[in-house]
Amino acid sequence: MPSEEKLISLLSRVELEDNALDQISSLFKENLDWHYLLKKSGEEGVSCLIYQHLRNSPFQDYLPPDILESFKNIYYTNARRNAFIYEETKKVLGVLAAEKIKTITLKGFFLAENIYQNIALRPMSDIDILIKKEDVTRAMQILNSLGYSTDGDYEKVLRRPFSYSLTFFAKNHDEDHFLSIDLHWHFLSATWLMGFLLKRIDMERIWAQAEPAKIEDVDTLTLSPQHLLLYLAQHGFAHSFQKLIMLTDIRGTLRCYQDRLVWDEVKEEAEKFRLSNVLSYSLYLTFKRLGTNLSEADKTEIWGDKLPKRSFPFWISRCKSPCLTYILLENGFKDKLKYSVKAIYLLANLRAERFKKPVSADNFNP
Repeated sequence: MPSEEKLISLLSRVELEDNALDQISSLFKENLDWHYLLKKSGEEGVSCLIYQHLRNSPFQDYLPPDILESFKNIYYTNARRNAFIYEETKKVLGVLAAEKIKTITLKGFFLAENIYQNIALRPMSDIDILIKKEDVTRAMQILNSLGYSTDGDYEKVLRRPFSYSLTFFAKNHDEDHFLSIDLHWHFLSATWLMGFLLKRIDMERIWAQAEPAKIEDVDTLTLSPQHLLLYLAQHGFAHSFQKLIMLTDIRGTLRCYQDRLVWDEVKEEAEKFRLSNVLSYSLYLTFKRLGTNLSEADKTEIWGDKLPKRSFPFWISRCKSPCLTYILLENGFKDKLKYSVKAIYLLANLRAERFKKPVSADNFNP
């Protein structure tokens, strides 16, 4: 791994442990390609986090002034953007709460405020809110009244056997404040091909274990620590961990909830949701790229007797289909075949919809 990428990995942690400082100091003294480091950290979504570490340490003295200024500009641009998202989130959640619609805040906003404890540190492109499916129609009407609209036929989306979210776009915001809201009614995200997991994930259980939270004076909910960890693992997995920030989210969550995460309970939830392999390999990638302060005993407890395959990071970084990766991780030919058939069914359903020839789901339960 090039020195620039090693340095990015070391600085892409919510908090810097003492054992990383010597490595960081040593790397800063090398002849680094600062322009590459600036560009790469932006692509990985960790520029703001890196600037936070730089401005609070003597390391900034090693950077060319123009590079440091670029990091600073990215940080404050993101801070302004996220402040706008924060206010908009508070407004939307407040109106939903007034209409007795329960919400769980997901991903960017929740992580920035609670895991990073600084809303400037984590990039956010949209607002992610989880609601119950029976509340979708009312929530859509509320978002419409607030100036948000969705493309296409939302009722058709709700009828799909593999749908779990709707995206709403702001009608009147200018380019600098362009914003979308992803309204989720299921734990899954990102790729419809993972829809064969829909029935495996017990949404009632997730809602039952959700924890109360407040955004200033607005009541909302957050995922329980074990469900947050599973959510981040499957979300990153569905995106093939294209950005380092997804692993930083997982590492930060482990650190934030280290006194509350009971690994037997985490593993039990992962098994219930059929996400054991997804969790194991997500943690493996996190530890491999960002390191860990967990003991060997803790890591053995997480993985049990099954050690992650060394080829997995190579595979997932090159495979563009998380669905295929998930199927290959299944234990036994029978399970691989079953989920392959389900994925093919979902693909056929999507294609049939495009040609207005719906595929019947009757008695389809491989």
